[in-house]
Amino acid sequence: MWKRLRNLFSTAVYEKPAKPNPSGRSAGLAGSISVVSSAGNPGSEEICSGYYSLILGVHSLADTELNGLESEAGARLGKLIKSKESRERMVPRLPAIIPKLMSSLRDDNVSGVDLARQLGKDASLVGEVIRMANSPYYRTVNKIQSLEQAVLILGRSGIRHLLARAAFKPILNTQQGHFTKLASGWVWRQSEYCAFSAQCLAKNQSIDSFEAYLAGLVRGIGSFIALKTMDQIENIDDAPRSYRFHRLFSKQSLQLSRLIASEWEFPANVVRAIEDQATISDSEKMPALASVLHAATLMSQLQVLIEERRVNDDPARLVCRTEGRLTEHCQKCFGELQRYALSQV
Repeated sequence: MWKRLRNLFSTAVYEKPAKPNPSGRSAGLAGSISVVSSAGNPGSEEICSGYYSLILGVHSLADTELNGLESEAGARLGKLIKSKESRERMVPRLPAIIPKLMSSLRDDNVSGVDLARQLGKDASLVGEVIRMANSPYYRTVNKIQSLEQAVLILGRSGIRHLLARAAFKPILNTQQGHFTKLASGWVWRQSEYCAFSAQCLAKNQSIDSFEAYLAGLVRGIGSFIALKTMDQIENIDDAPRSYRFHRLFSKQSLQLSRLIASEWEFPANVVRAIEDQATISDSEKMPALASVLHAATLMSQLQVLIEERRVNDDPARLVCRTEGRLTEHCQKCFGELQRYALSQV
């Protein structure tokens, strides 16, 4: 699957991302990115806890042992991690039209008219292309009404981004049970923001920006598969509210994301970056792409929390500190993320 995606999205997908909230370091980063505050802003632990509390439907975490629901969920997720067959049943396939469009976008001889003709075969893609071209992010003067105009406005880079969303959104935005109905919109939004942010942060580094984008997007798949697994648990009235379970959920979700990315034949760098999230606790020791992904994750989680009023916008004005070398870039990325987020409303 990766080979087809890579052929399609082989150049930049989107160009900007999020706000600084992170902590990452490596060959690619000029220093460690850390969340600092002049007004009691949330740090990385608070952001992670706040985000997982949001998607799991609890407002306060307790320092307790695992309850019945949490123990059962952890056990089922552990089995899922060990069973490739079970995972394959949980993840839908790409829409049939996507591989064909991938091939066309790889061919520089295929014109915008040809692309529009192929896109026109899928009504859902037509609507999404025109909606995206008319979004505030592209600042078009006149309303775009034709598919051909929309393709011209978006360009190949924008179409690649749109098709990446088309491939992943059905996976991350399905509502099947209590937990997926509760969290699917947030998981998809955070994943999209994370991809956007990761690509932006990679731009000033010696990191493939498309790999950064894909790492940000695929990172959230494990969380959604974990939520689908929890939906299958019956006759347990407990709530997932312990700190211990939230840490377990986060780690097992990352393990699932890594396995799915590997099975889809994503590049080794992407798979490794996701694995590093689960295995390296000190963000300053993470390799370059993992460091960018760590930073983008925190930025995207914070943006979701701000939008859901779990964090006040003004006091959450975080400073991206990298020994003074990446501050301007991080601030630019956060501004771009906020502009992009507003364009999606």
